Amino acid sequence: MLHRRGVAAWRFTRRKPLGALGFLIVFITVLAALFAPIITFHDPLIADFTAIKVGQSFNHWLGTDEFGRDLYSRIVYGARVSLIVAFASIGMGTTIGAILGIFSAFIGGRVDDFFSRLTDIMIAFPGILLAMAFITVFGIGLWNVVWAIGISFAPPALRVARGATLSVKNNVFVEAAHAVGASNMRIIFRHLLPNVLAPIIVVASVQLGSAILIESALSYLGLGVPPPAPSWGRMLAGSVLVHATTAPWLVIFPGAAITILVLGFNLFGDALRDVWDPRLRGR
Repeated sequence: MLHRRGVAAWRFTRRKPLGALGFLIVFITVLAALFAPIITFHDPLIADFTAIKVGQSFNHWLGTDEFGRDLYSRIVYGARVSLIVAFASIGMGTTIGAILGIFSAFIGGRVDDFFSRLTDIMIAFPGILLAMAFITVFGIGLWNVVWAIGISFAPPALRVARGATLSVKNNVFVEAAHAVGASNMRIIFRHLLPNVLAPIIVVASVQLGSAILIESALSYLGLGVPPPAPSWGRMLAGSVLVHATTAPWLVIFPGAAITILVLGFNLFGDALRDVWDPRLRGR
């Protein structure tokens, strides 16, 4: 089993080196977030007013911020916030969208028309506007951000799941399941879901980078994770206008962290799409 997985990983790396690079970026970020207490040397929340806006040094690898907090520690712990928001929101939004899309296509009729029109309406609005509207109503907080981003990403998953289900539900094996008296729930979860899972996973992987961007934008606008929790977007919000010229590292390093992680998710998601999409498999 391990040998097969190793061979598959090597083939994927040879076929999609940029996708492998994206996976490596994400993997390293996840490890850094998991082992943050081990690889950091300062508490990201404790201020040191004797070391305000100190540049890079042996004690502070990336410098300190306007409160004397270690920037390296805050970026590493901020990765936890970004990854939690990304995986939780996309997981929640994709699950809801996929279930509704499969049921909508399977039932058909007015139910399918209703969800199709609802999806068109929601997709017409940018995801960040839907997230901002949700947070305005329910308030800021980590899990409110997760729900806000997840709801904004549910419509694309619904559309993909609906389209994949429509192409599968008239196949012979589905008709055979109907003929032997299988229940609708068994047909959906035993026969339809496994056959539409690949495009749903691809959509989710591509959207992870966008989720991080939206979380960063919300934090930048003061609608994301409340302080003093370390968040890459909030670090930029407090630094761009005030400290960009006097302490440029407060802008450069959080911005680079956002850019690199989003790039990693996008490279890996594009590679998965190319590998799993039958229309692109031969290219």
